[in-house]
Amino acid sequence: MIKPISCLLILLILIVAQGCTRDDVPTTINEQPAPTAEPKLTPSNQQGKVTISSPVSLYRVVELPYSQYTLPSLRNEVLYVPVNENSEFVNSIISIDLKTLEQDLLFKSTFEQSTINDLRANENWITWVDSAADGSFAKTYARNMDSGVQKVITTHTDPNFLKIDSPYLYDDVLAWININSARDTNPKVVVYNLKNEKISTISEVHQYGLYNNFLHIHNGKVLWTDSIDGKGYYKIYDLDSHQLDSYEAPLKFPGYAQLMDDDIYSINFIDDHDWTSQTFGYYDTKSHVFKSLENKYINRLVSSDTHVAWTNSDQELILLDARSGKKLNFSKLISHTIDSIECMSDGKTFIAGYSTNHSSVLYIIDPLKA
Repeated sequence: MIKPISCLLILLILIVAQGCTRDDVPTTINEQPAPTAEPKLTPSNQQGKVTISSPVSLYRVVELPYSQYTLPSLRNEVLYVPVNENSEFVNSIISIDLKTLEQDLLFKSTFEQSTINDLRANENWITWVDSAADGSFAKTYARNMDSGVQKVITTHTDPNFLKIDSPYLYDDVLAWININSARDTNPKVVVYNLKNEKISTISEVHQYGLYNNFLHIHNGKVLWTDSIDGKGYYKIYDLDSHQLDSYEAPLKFPGYAQLMDDDIYSINFIDDHDWTSQTFGYYDTKSHVFKSLENKYINRLVSSDTHVAWTNSDQELILLDARSGKKLNFSKLISHTIDSIECMSDGKTFIAGYSTNHSSVLYIIDPLKA
């Protein structure tokens, strides 16, 4: 698995070199019924067995027989993971029943050299982006968990342009930062309703880069970041009231922001081309005060309803209880560095992991049991 900082730097170089264009957001959706029977991973095409253990109440360990994976998701004790199934590329989404360890093949990439990213699952939907490894072709998919009907939400088919959609799933909503071309000075923040297939533009982004290509949704509020007239801003849009609030950030380039009640956790940059020129901390929207949290630079940042998790420059995973201020160095607990961390749709569970040459190890963490 590519380490987060390496992946981000590569993508940033490609963006600068090629520009950032994309197809218009489609107003119609192509529905694709799923196969009536999902193919099973048989012994002939399964690389090995999945194992699971629970050494302590804080976490469970799932070992996968795949050397590469991207961000997994957990729903009702079924684990969904993009993996490299008989390939050097992440080309398949598998589902693993954690009670029986039975594996099913949910999706196979349409690209020969592929990567599957931004997979998220909740009670109603599972969404992901299937793209060519170089980013020149891509499709965003959504699949209804009840009916099995699969939709193509966006399609990118320009081989001369790198497209990086990073959709975020919340309830029946999919949201992302949408840009038309390298000449598009105002990318849009769009929200797509997966049930009624209506798409809305809720705001514009004045200055766009990889650092603010990502948004977050918490308790019905969409959070993203922007830079306007030399100042950085946090933007919060309420999906119910349609109210848009803006808060000035401590530095010009705030990014990778996470919302938890009244607090915004973010990585803020002096120079958006220098990953190490950052300050990590949280902004209190009530007191309008920013507080730093970590001296080392941050590779990855996510949050649940009660905890914030990040990996630092030493690839240590830190879990912070936002209520008590208590920190836990998870990497020291397991005596291993961490490549990835993600929060699940239940708002409490994290999944961390790392890869070796032959397998990948995932930790399903419930920090409330720490």
